[in-house]
Amino acid sequence: MKKMLYITALTSLFVATSCEQKELCMDHSHIVSVQLDFDWAKAPDASPATMSLYLFPREGGSPLRYDVVGREGGTIRVPAGEYDAICLNSDTENILYRNTERQETFEVYTATTEAYPDNNLLRMRSGGDERVALAPDRLWCDHAESLDLTADVAAPAITLHPKEANYTFSVEIGGVENLHSARGLSATLSGMAAGYLPGKDEVSVERVTMPFEISVSGEHTLTGSLLTFWADPQREGEEGEGGTAPAPQPETNILTIYADVNEDTPWQYTYDVSEQVAASQAAPEQPIVVEELPLPEPVGGGEGGGGFQPTVDDWGETVEIVVPM
Repeated sequence: MKKMLYITALTSLFVATSCEQKELCMDHSHIVSVQLDFDWAKAPDASPATMSLYLFPREGGSPLRYDVVGREGGTIRVPAGEYDAICLNSDTENILYRNTERQETFEVYTATTEAYPDNNLLRMRSGGDERVALAPDRLWCDHAESLDLTADVAAPAITLHPKEANYTFSVEIGGVENLHSARGLSATLSGMAAGYLPGKDEVSVERVTMPFEISVSGEHTLTGSLLTFWADPQREGEEGEGGTAPAPQPETNILTIYADVNEDTPWQYTYDVSEQVAASQAAPEQPIVVEELPLPEPVGGGEGGGGFQPTVDDWGETVEIVVPM
């Protein structure tokens, strides 16, 4: 009888222990299959090569990243839980990420460029203390909050609606004098947003000067365009967090044109285009237009004069150089 009671006690202890272990297992996060979809109604012409999804656990912890090829989405496996989310295309070259631990601080931005030989002089001429930053790549983003991706949901799914986070400033410069005398034409526009916060649909507080190319499009005309970060103007004025907020339109936007004239002497001309930049919020396709650009007359005058007449010394002895193949 005592032996039977002893066996029963052991059996009861085993059952109790098994139940406790089972309860601990149920508390552990399970993996669920989630259908990820992108609705491109806001950007029907978007053609990203890859998309990235960041999931931020609402209970804390490091964000999870998932990458999918193309723009259609797919099935991903996620630890069950509640999340906030950000999606953006990841097929970019100039865009960097920072403060990625939280959805509201996640920021994309571009690096300082040293594309110009005298970067300090460029900053002084174009934007005061602003750093000179690369223009961004084409970017499409969206965000969502409080996503329930638990096993209790019959078919967990995420549908995001990416939209473009860029704006293109077109520039038209007419009345260009002595266009034949200039080489190395380029331009910068100051007061541009340094980055974008996809989790809040806001541009960064920092303002930078961005360089861009301009080209000859007529006998007295130059044109160019600059792709920048841009946010929905209706979001402007809302209070931000984490050191970033939708700043008001900067007071000054300086367009600077650079050229090499008269034996490669650097030359620049500036325009205050702040009103035209601000007006672009109401008329998105309206170009920035300036009516004149008084390039210096080349040294010696006339179309044949100037510092762009190469001279060649008398030919000397011919030297044959073997080029390795």
